[in-house]
Amino acid sequence: MDATFPPFPIPDTGRVETDVAEVLTAFVALLEHTPFPRLLAAFIDAAERDPALGALHAELTRRRDPLLVALTQA
Repeated sequence: MDATFPPFPIPDTGRVETDVAEVLTAFVALLEHTPFPRLLAAFIDAAERDPALGALHAELTRRRDPLLVALTQA
């Protein structure tokens, strides 16, 4: 999961519409061109039982921060 879901860059184009579009475009590419969607359900299930995977799940969840940053900057 860690290798499949690298952190997205935080865009700063000066336009919130462009920043959000860049983040969402990267996310769509992740969904369409990687095994991430197929792995996610099994990973979440395993993360609930394994503390190490739980910590990795928390880190992966924070990788949505570029979208939050773009919206906060707006």
